[in-house]
Amino acid sequence: KRKEDLCNVFASEMLIPSDTFINIFGNKRSMISSWELKDVQREFGISVRALMMKAVQLGVVSTNRYKWFCITLNKKENQAFREKLDETAISTQHTSRFARLVYRSLASEVITTSKAAQLLDIPVPKVKENICFDLTNY
Repeated sequence: KRKEDLCNVFASEMLIPSDTFINIFGNKRSMISSWELKDVQREFGISVRALMMKAVQLGVVSTNRYKWFCITLNKKENQAFREKLDETAISTQHTSRFARLVYRSLASEVITTSKAAQLLDIPVPKVKENICFDLTNY
């Protein structure tokens, strides 16, 4: 088990170094939106599950919040959403730093959902759909 854990840490570090991860997500988060996870997944080619594992390993999110993430993904009714998150195709689109910062501000409760929608020029329901993982209630 220890060897497997060390191999996972090594592989994770090769795909996205810790300093890069911290630069993108910050040192401590109470919530990471699914939009942010998918955006980083497209940019680095690392799965959403591996990103969340790295977040817990670095102390960005708590172990309880990571468990909540896994439970949420493993619920039978979330199969379609899980498949959407597990897509590994790397997009040719460039990531949007502005959109990532807006979602990060929303996740950190610096701005409201309506303000995020206004900044991104998309409807509020679309912003709410992109949040998905509200980890503050766990």
